[in-house]
This record gives sequence, C-alpha cells and structure tokens, in this order.
Amino acid sequence: MWYFIYILLHLENVIGLRSDAFSLAFDYYSYREVKYLCYLTCDNHFNNKNIAKKFVKHNVRVSVGLIHRDLELDLERLLYQWDAAVGVMLDGSCDSAQDTLKEASKSMLLGSMHMWLVLNEDSDNCTMTHYEYTDETFQGLNLSIDADVIYASNCGSHYELTDVFNFGRIQGNNLEKNRVGVWTRNSGLLVSLKGFKYYNRWDFHNLTLRAVSVILDQPKVFYPEMLSEEGHTPGVSSMTKVGSQLLNILKLQHNFRFNYTIVGRWIGSPERNSTLAVTNSLYWREQDISSTCTRLFPAWLQWMDPFFPPATYLEYIYEYIVN
Repeated sequence: MWYFIYILLHLENVIGLRSDAFSLAFDYYSYREVKYLCYLTCDNHFNNKNIAKKFVKHNVRVSVGLIHRDLELDLERLLYQWDAAVGVMLDGSCDSAQDTLKEASKSMLLGSMHMWLVLNEDSDNCTMTHYEYTDETFQGLNLSIDADVIYASNCGSHYELTDVFNFGRIQGNNLEKNRVGVWTRNSGLLVSLKGFKYYNRWDFHNLTLRAVSVILDQPKVFYPEMLSEEGHTPGVSSMTKVGSQLLNILKLQHNFRFNYTIVGRWIGSPERNSTLAVTNSLYWREQDISSTCTRLFPAWLQWMDPFFPPATYLEYIYEYIVN
C-alpha cells in the first residue's frame, strides 16, 4: 500500500515539473504575442496533443516535430515561415536536443525569424556553473546579433531565463549572455530585460570585422584613412568615401574595428578560385562588410541580390532613421 502511494506521489512530482515548464512556455510566447509555434520534442503523442490544444485555444497555430534519434526530421521545411516570426519550443531533456540545435545552426534557423525557447528541466544545471553549461550548449552554434534564443533553466522553485547571442562566432567571439528574467508558479513570468533587443546589444566589445574595399591601381602603401579622407585620392571613388565615412561613425558608436582587404574589382565571378573581388569575397563569407559602390548588370542578378542580400554568419542588422 505504501509502495503504491509512493508511486503516485512520484508521478505527481514529475507531471508537475513538466506542467511548470510548459506553463512557462505558454506565458513566454503569450508575452511575445506569437501566432505560429513549432514544438520540437521526444514526448508521447498524448502529452504533445494536450500541449498543442492549450496553445490552439488561444489562437496559436501549432506544429509538432518529433526529434527521436531514429527519425529524420526536415527542420528547415518544418520551420519555414517568412511572413511572421515562428516560435520554436525545444524540449531540452530529449537526447537529440543538442543535435537539433546543431542542425538549426547549420541551416541558419537561429535568426530573428525564429523565437527559440530551450527548456532545460535538469535542476542540477541551475547552479554557479549555470553559465558554463550555457556556454557548453550554445558556444559552437552559428548565433549572430539578431538571434532570438532564450535558454530556460529549472532552478527548483523558479526558472531562470537567459538570452544568448553572438557578435561574431566566425571571428572567435565568445558567447554573449544576458539575464532576461524569471518564471515562478505563483508570479508567472517576470521580465527584467525589456525594450528593443538591439539596445541591449549596442557595444560590440571592440570586435574586429573583415572589411573589403576597392582601390584601382593599388598603392604601394595603404592606410585606412585613404578610404574616407576628404579630397581626391587616386583610385578611390567618391561613393566609396561616403560609405567609409558612414561606417567610421557606426564603428565609434558600436565599438568595433576593421581589418582591411583591398581588391582591384567590385564585381567578380561567384565560382571558387576566380579573381577576388568585393562581391564574391562577401558571397564566399571571406569578408564581413564593404564600403564601395558598383554598377549593376542583368547577368549579375542571377547570383547576387543588391537590394535584399542574404546575411552572413555575422548578420549585423541595424536600422538607422536619418532625419
């Protein structure tokens, strides 16, 4: 009899823990006003159905992806959505959770169009080594400055929410972590990090960006001021100088710097091992940013989009209002 009661109590605690985790998820995505949600889990059909119903009752469209090791999941197709951001709720207790994050990283699905919430129910990870565990989980991923990834750790009486992103992993930059807030059963979601997310990602910590530009008839001695100094500089177009002057202003505001590469052409072939130019060096992700100008011809539009270019791994996306 006592054995039977023990089993019931034990099951109640397990169910209560999962209930808390998904109550947190519901409160978080309600706070973010998410209308589309994908739940990535290894749980059974009964629990998945109940969780989906809770969101559907509040006008949230839900899809469920099973991330068992013996199942192949087309993550890019499942998370496809460009009209509005998609919430992605990942059950961190699944054995395939880390592999799922790596696949999302490889497919560039950790950007602003996907609002990730990674739920970790192991209370052992909410200790003084919490950030170390976060580093271990996210440091190797292709996170960028526009990443929208929240890591929720179970701390017994509450959940700790941590915002993770990276100013430039390709440059060897360390993972950036900000405490977002907490969730408790009695108080619900308490957010301490509010406002436009880029206001909290203003300082790039002196990160070095690889910058490429064009100087015709390359000089024997190069100095960065050549690209932005007033007056005529042989081989440097006036539009290149305007772009360089604007980037210098942004560089001071956001605390980053440049390591320059100078080439002799604006446009180059996208084929590997072809002559290095501004466009193909950016296309191959060998450079991060450029300050130059170019003429466009119809043939080039088959492989480059000057109006809506794909972001690189760094994805420094800022919008400035010019009065």
